[in-house]
Amino acid sequence: MISLSPTGIMLAIMGILFIIPTLGVIVYKMLFRIGCKQAQGKVIRIEKGFDEEQGLTSINPIIEFMTFKGEKKELKTGISYGMKYMPNLHDSVKIYYKTNDPTKAQMVSKGLWEVSGILIVTGFFLLLLGIFIN
Repeated sequence: MISLSPTGIMLAIMGILFIIPTLGVIVYKMLFRIGCKQAQGKVIRIEKGFDEEQGLTSINPIIEFMTFKGEKKELKTGISYGMKYMPNLHDSVKIYYKTNDPTKAQMVSKGLWEVSGILIVTGFFLLLLGIFIN
């Protein structure tokens, strides 16, 4: 039976808040790839930085790739899904870049589908729980 209790409504809202941003990230990444060229890149170094304002340390793989015109470009990436998914030094990675501006590029994230899947399943579970809780 469908319930409209305050607890059910909150669980349903939490479920939606898990699902919508996750789908937004997936759609953004897929739309970015439209009209892009694909290249193989290689992690040439890993830079460590510190943001004094936020008190956070960042670890950024620097990836070198060759455009279809034969130009060498570097891409500084961040870690989106945790250390588990960060490429190691000398790893090969797939890059999508804009042909008119190769500085606009994205590394294919190993964890995008795994993390997104977990968040979407959790969101649907909370949504269904919120709908059917008494």
